[in-house]
Amino acid sequence: MAAPVITIFGGSGFIGRYVVRRLAKQGWTIRVAVRDPERAKFLRPLGDVGQITPLAVPLQNAETVAAASKLAFNAFRAVAVSISQRVIGSKEWK
Repeated sequence: MAAPVITIFGGSGFIGRYVVRRLAKQGWTIRVAVRDPERAKFLRPLGDVGQITPLAVPLQNAETVAAASKLAFNAFRAVAVSISQRVIGSKEWK
């Protein structure tokens, strides 16, 4: 049976990195949606080879957010509140 897939927005942040580590130990396949995937590479050793994949996902674009969540069993938001409020209130989000 294939591991369930989850997308974590802000998974390289202070809270998100712990969520990534916990889910990796539970066997999830994790997509980490971040601004800069290069800066999120430190997450890869928290899981098995190919288990954790950082993705560049600009939160201001609803299409990229939807694409990052596609085929995922679930999504988790660990993005700072100030950023989330700005994105949700934007015209692109609606």
